[in-house]
Amino acid sequence: MIEKERRVPEIIMQLHALLRRIPEMVHGREKAASELNKPKAGFIGEQKLDYYLDFLDEKKYRIFHGLRLSNRKQFFHMDTLLLTKRFAMILKVKNWNGTFILEPNFHQLIRIHNEKEEAFHDPISKAEHQSR
Repeated sequence: MIEKERRVPEIIMQLHALLRRIPEMVHGREKAASELNKPKAGFIGEQKLDYYLDFLDEKKYRIFHGLRLSNRKQFFHMDTLLLTKRFAMILKVKNWNGTFILEPNFHQLIRIHNEKEEAFHDPISKAEHQSR
């Protein structure tokens, strides 16, 4: 059963509102449109995951989308938390293209896309940190 529904992230709604107000030929509109792509792709990926979560028995599973929790020192975000009587699973959704290389010794993930390399923080370390 879905205990907390997935909502469109505020940043997506804000950027859409901004783009509606900026005329086509104004300097900076392209940057705002580009800024919208990353959170929008992430949200689309989360929606794709929801299709598969719909197959779970709602009597056995509790699903919490978009949790923002505190450990009393700071806040953190979980895309989805899946709970049963026996376990809790944090689901971190990525909707990326390209080739990925996990470098556990350096705690980073390398993405190669369109002949360009990009480094990201290791998502496994992040999930382990959140689970604590």
